Amino acid sequence: FSAIIEPWLAHNYPLDHIAGWKKYDFTDRNAPTILYDEKAFTKSSGCNFRPSNMIGTGRKFNQEKFELHCKKLIFCIVSNIQFPTIKIRFVRGVNLMLKYPKGKIPLKDHEKFFD
Repeated sequence: FSAIIEPWLAHNYPLDHIAGWKKYDFTDRNAPTILYDEKAFTKSSGCNFRPSNMIGTGRKFNQEKFELHCKKLIFCIVSNIQFPTIKIRFVRGVNLMLKYPKGKIPLKDHEKFFD
């Protein structure tokens, strides 16, 4: 889904898409030092907004590196769980990690998160 939604976001918001595997997906078109990372909700596990190198079998979560990562970003959280309806919310990483300090938004919080 990210391969489809990221170019769409850059077309519909003042964002420049950064192709390839970077630590972020977009820069702000009007202030290029502002960085954005797109993360998606899934029906199976909610939304995991940890850095990619901390997600997956055999990879370890590092709280300190996670917090530093969040402080640098604005997250673009996207949900296609109710497709064709797509929900999008931009939230500062600092605020997101305060509410979800382990980097995961549970599926049960989906509706509350987007309200």
